[in-house]
Amino acid sequence: MNKSAGVAHRVAGILLGSIATLSATPVLANDGGLEEVVVTARKREENLQNVSMSISAISAAEIEKLGISDVSQVAKLDASLIYDKGYSATDNRIQIRGLSPTRGRVNVAVLVDGIDTSSESISFGGGSLLATNKLLDLQAIEIVKGPQSALYGRSAFAGAIQYVTKDPSREFEGDLRAAYGQHGRYELSSSVSGPVNDDFGLRFNGVYWNEDGYYKNQVSGKTVGNGDGWGFALTGKWAGEGVSVKGRLEYTDDKFGQAPTAQLPVNSIAARPTAGSACITIGSGVVVPGSTCPAGTARVYSPSSAFYVGAGSNHVYSSFGEVPEADALAVKLDVDPLTGKDYPGSTRQIARASIVTEWQAAGGTFASLTGYTDAKFAFLEDGDFDSGVVNGVDKALRAARFDNSNTTKQFSEELRYRSDLDGPANFMLGYLYWQEQANQITRSINVLCIPPLPANVGFGPYPLPASCGKYTANQVMGLVSPIPRLNARGIKHNSFFGMLEFQLNPQWKATLEGRYAKERETVDGVNCSPSLNAAAYPGGPVAKCQDPTIPGLAVFGPSVVYSYPFINLTNPAAAPLGALQAPGVPVSLESTHQYFAPRATLEYRANERALIYLTWAKGVKPGGISTVTAGSWQDADYDGLYDEFSFKDEKIQELELGAKLTSESGRLRFNPALFFIKYDDKQVGAQLITPSGIAVGRLLNAGKAEVKGFELDTQWAPTDHWSFGLNYSYLDTKFTDFPFSSTSATDAVRVGSCERRFDTLQNAKLCFFNLKGKELERAPKSSLVGLARWQTPIGAGQGLKFFVEGDVQVQSKRFLDYYNTVVLRGYTEGSVRIGVNAPKWDFMVYADNVGNDKTVQTGNSNPGDVAQSLLDPTNFSPANTAGVRLPDPRIVGVRFGYRF
Repeated sequence: MNKSAGVAHRVAGILLGSIATLSATPVLANDGGLEEVVVTARKREENLQNVSMSISAISAAEIEKLGISDVSQVAKLDASLIYDKGYSATDNRIQIRGLSPTRGRVNVAVLVDGIDTSSESISFGGGSLLATNKLLDLQAIEIVKGPQSALYGRSAFAGAIQYVTKDPSREFEGDLRAAYGQHGRYELSSSVSGPVNDDFGLRFNGVYWNEDGYYKNQVSGKTVGNGDGWGFALTGKWAGEGVSVKGRLEYTDDKFGQAPTAQLPVNSIAARPTAGSACITIGSGVVVPGSTCPAGTARVYSPSSAFYVGAGSNHVYSSFGEVPEADALAVKLDVDPLTGKDYPGSTRQIARASIVTEWQAAGGTFASLTGYTDAKFAFLEDGDFDSGVVNGVDKALRAARFDNSNTTKQFSEELRYRSDLDGPANFMLGYLYWQEQANQITRSINVLCIPPLPANVGFGPYPLPASCGKYTANQVMGLVSPIPRLNARGIKHNSFFGMLEFQLNPQWKATLEGRYAKERETVDGVNCSPSLNAAAYPGGPVAKCQDPTIPGLAVFGPSVVYSYPFINLTNPAAAPLGALQAPGVPVSLESTHQYFAPRATLEYRANERALIYLTWAKGVKPGGISTVTAGSWQDADYDGLYDEFSFKDEKIQELELGAKLTSESGRLRFNPALFFIKYDDKQVGAQLITPSGIAVGRLLNAGKAEVKGFELDTQWAPTDHWSFGLNYSYLDTKFTDFPFSSTSATDAVRVGSCERRFDTLQNAKLCFFNLKGKELERAPKSSLVGLARWQTPIGAGQGLKFFVEGDVQVQSKRFLDYYNTVVLRGYTEGSVRIGVNAPKWDFMVYADNVGNDKTVQTGNSNPGDVAQSLLDPTNFSPANTAGVRLPDPRIVGVRFGYRF
């Protein structure tokens, strides 16, 4: 035995020996023991235990039994996969191994039958509503971890989720399935499948679902979180000699009420750090005392006044610490001023078509994968997730609404050839063309009312009346005729990919993979109209984008209504302008990116039951121009450079050591993996103070970060009656370097300091920060998923099996933001199921979240405009708060299936 083989045998022995100490913690297992799990992770069907990568698979039986219908339910079955819900229905964030898509495109590719359907939201970070499409008629779900760009395409930066749909059956069959639970949660589905002739078969599946929601809007008393929808899929497959063609049509139509989002209450009122408000001398750094900065000096922001809560105090209002449980929070959403009712929420219609063709040739197989998606989204929602209604009286001076209509069209074509040679080497070569055009017509509105102000407070030496007159901010919004505006993103992607496998000897195998890609991105947005360029004061120089209702105040974005719509401050005798939005002019920007993403694997087959592998991979998430402008103009500071929303490529390198181990009896699988991820130029959001004095979001590349982790996926069926298992993830994450600069006092409070530089006037107007040592946002240190099942035959000779099973999901605390100021608490949530399986039917009673855990599991930072307006109506620095999604309560229900 050579030295390398001896080391590998010892490693295998250690890993196999550790099985003996495994505790019987529940996780998914197949009925009656461990059946072979077949996956298509490497573009071919293989036994899961023969694939040298970290991958989880969910079978059709588990999908039906657990009622899995979208990605949020998939995430409950894998400890490394986390699904977060953000601002709106189109803000969905999927992460693997702690790599959250704070900004930029998604980190996890979503594929259906090998076709990339990943997309990106227009107005928010994260994926669009395409990421949460209802899942129809699935044969399997595969979750692949680590950078997978070489095989899974343009979006598999941190991993991929692949949905494999069912083929038509060789014999006529069908089923009827129904589920009913508390709070009006029910689903009906049916499928029919069979051959048309010897070579061609068809399969049809239809579904209808409904949820009444679990929480009420305290402003209106109406339920939120409700929804309903329907869909169907038609699949046809022709299989001739050496050739197969699978075509699939799918359509879904869904409606969603506003989500049960609660705004965190303000629990901290902090003065602005004095380091940022000091007037420092350019060149020397000498601090000059005084309320105003003389020539030759500069400050970042004005100081906070003597501490008090009220107009002009300039304090920063925050929500710090642990997020309270659901019982301590409330959903408070403004009603639509045009109808007096709750905003309707969102709608989604998605049509998809695909053709997958394979044909055998001499020495290998050719494949063509063609995909087309045509999707429409619309959402009309409260835009600040809060309300100033107190005891029936609206006291808020700010209001917002999201009013968007989106269309997304995708087309892709992948061609590839995989060899099947008798020698030690085999290869695959392929080409991918992928394009998307996502358009959004937005009619969103943002109203900021200013209270009556005495002289020398806010805007000069003269007193000012209430800017909105007798109206509340929400009422003003109802008076606006919004200006429709186009925000759009177009992507054209071309890439070549390949894989080379070489069997070095019967035990050792090396694999090289890579993808070279080139993309062109076009972004359409809106800039402030030159018609608003005017002198800030009589006789002064011309300034950009001035609010015509108040001299010296700039309009920060196209959604904003003029500050004084009902009063003409410059000429009180003249008619006011009314509730109008600022006009804009379209702007189109373009960027191109090219990159190479390689992957290398060395695997050692100790015996037929033990595979050990070492993988190195690189992932690249292309930069570009963000469409997430936080309501500002595309050129937020009017300098013509468009640098506020431009960002560079995000890159990772990952080293993984793993094993696939099976006991001699075949009743135990034990698949551990260690990994180290090096992260460069993470795409994140920060703040920029525009000339209007309003802070808006911008894009940054956040230096460097590291992730050290361990995963374990194991299943154990000690007898025909019992099955156990465990899926576990441990993450140690930190930023190793995260320098950035900002003009925001809110950022200074988040960090707790403001480092100053005085070498140039520009630098003297900035705070310099470094978040080195902070943990990555949304990444829990520990996460566990488990299941235990007991089953026994009943009714002699009838094929009946009675079962009791339960699953549990345990997750440690995690930070909501990369400042590490807001904490999502750890939680434990479990479900139980009791039922009977028969050859032709199955029935079960289930209880999800059986312990009725109230821990908030997801949320997103937001400005907290309403709360701040109640505390300090003239403070335009955004608050440091968050909106969180309230968790589903305990749901008890039944599921029934009949097969024919």
